Amino acid sequence: MGKKKRMPGLYQRNGYWHIDKVIRGKRFRGSCSTKDYREAEAYLVHIMEKSRRQMMFGEPEEHTFEAAAAKYIKEGTKKSLERDIQNLRSVMPFIGHLPLRSVHMSTLQGFIDDQKKKGIKSGTVNRQLAVVKQVLNLCFGVYRDDNDIPWLNQVPKITVQDWDDKRPGYALSDDEINCLMSCMAPGLKRVTEFLLNTGLRSGELCDLRWSWQREGEVSAFEIPAEFTKNSTDKLLVCNTIAQRILVEQYSLQSEFVFPGKQGAKRERVSSTAWKTARKKAVEVYRDRTGKEPSLGFQTVRPHDLRHTFATELRKLAVSHETRKALLGHGNDDITTDYSQAEVNELRTAVEGLAKGFYGENIIDFPTNSPHSTWRSRARDT
Repeated sequence: MGKKKRMPGLYQRNGYWHIDKVIRGKRFRGSCSTKDYREAEAYLVHIMEKSRRQMMFGEPEEHTFEAAAAKYIKEGTKKSLERDIQNLRSVMPFIGHLPLRSVHMSTLQGFIDDQKKKGIKSGTVNRQLAVVKQVLNLCFGVYRDDNDIPWLNQVPKITVQDWDDKRPGYALSDDEINCLMSCMAPGLKRVTEFLLNTGLRSGELCDLRWSWQREGEVSAFEIPAEFTKNSTDKLLVCNTIAQRILVEQYSLQSEFVFPGKQGAKRERVSSTAWKTARKKAVEVYRDRTGKEPSLGFQTVRPHDLRHTFATELRKLAVSHETRKALLGHGNDDITTDYSQAEVNELRTAVEGLAKGFYGENIIDFPTNSPHSTWRSRARDT
């Protein structure tokens, strides 16, 4: 009896069997992931039968979530695509290998539990799950096989996660601030120092524009309600330290005071650079003090700079009403209604934070500034 003839479309490479075959006009290529010929042959027969059923009965081709995510990234044009890629990388080890029909809350639970165990906030997990849902929606409504069959017949319900993940605010000590800033590049250091001296939220800093400068004021900005957390107008006043930073930032020639790449809007403050500096700062703190850093310092966030600002104001015995105005806590006040005396009162309060860092200085703003008020005295206390 003669030797059994090899099935067309199978060949061996480095001991493993591979497929290279045209089936109903479509070419299939790939590894069978086995060195056993019978297993490879059975796999090819499975693919051929699957193709036949798709052609005759309209059964959808089975795609993995990994393939769908790759298509999403390849065809994506949104500005935040890089962030979506990072979110997909987080979830891929848990569902990337699964067929699309097998991606649902049960199979996503392992990812959710893992993120929760790592201390990731539920809001962050919800943003990651939102990208997963976006990919699944495209598989249902946009992505099609050659025979016009959608990649997915139904999008599963993905529920919003909500667990108690709020960490109380942490106020940094002088030693911690010095260690943190010593580990930062100049740009991030200026951002950090500005937040420490103004109490701005990170989002407000990213949105801050030169056009919001208060008329007739060198060091005051009016932040519109649509850019604040509580949807009320906010007055930002700057002390001597913050004013010096403004001078440095103006040379960047952007509409934003603290721009991102190529003068565009900065996306966030808590970036990889922030986390790298924080990690180095923890080690520097150990070396300088010989003490173990507190958990608050080891996990310090940009928002903790705001808590530090508020704490320092309390130490200076600044009144509750003044602290409330400086922090922009919800109230019915409109920044444009502040009188000059009230603005000066607020500036006096934040100037207390700068005391001891700089002496009596007059800052001359750039002469090429379109704002004539920038050539005024920077200090008005």
